[in-house]
Order: sequence, then structure tokens, then C-alpha cells
Amino acid sequence: MNYDAVVKEVRKNSVSFELIKSYEFENEPKIDITVYCALLKGGSNEDVIKQAVELGANKIVFFSSSNCIAEKREKGEKYAKTARQAAMQAGRDRIPEVVSGVTFAEMID
Repeated sequence: MNYDAVVKEVRKNSVSFELIKSYEFENEPKIDITVYCALLKGGSNEDVIKQAVELGANKIVFFSSSNCIAEKREKGEKYAKTARQAAMQAGRDRIPEVVSGVTFAEMID
């Protein structure tokens, strides 16, 4: 949901708003899209995130398999930042979820 609101009061530790209007997301696909991608070498995972976000993916899952030569390192915060920046660039209302560190067996379950 998106909201239009007016600031009513600003205090040292809080801000009060008056809700004017709420409405559904307008810049989102009508279907849920999940992209599954094997872990890639170098900065290629970030490229996948950017392209998937621009194409309308709601979730991006990176998995490792016996054929992957990329190391399975946790980069959740970096991937979330990349997704957030790509969503802003693409004018998306939602930031897609990025999941990493999943095994191939976990992915197909």
C-alpha cells in the first residue's frame, strides 16, 4: 500500500501524521515472479539482481550446487542494498526480497 499523509506534529523522538489517502501499489506486476540463479563469480550476482528488479521480480534466490565454482558467502546486506537501489531506479513501489546461501536441494523443495 501507498499512503498520502500530512505531518501534524514533530517531537524530539517522534513524528505524528494524519492519513489522507491509501491506495494499492501501481508500479508492480500483477503476478509474483521469483528468479532462481546459481551463484556467479565476481560481481555478476549484483547484475542479476539489477536486471531481475527491472523486469519486475518480487524475489531473487541465489543457490549453490555441485557445479558452482563461486564461493558460498553471505552477502545479504549488500544484495539488499543493490535491490533497493535498483527498485528506486526502476520506479518500483516494493523492494524485492533477495535470498542467498540456499542449496540446490533446498531450492527444489
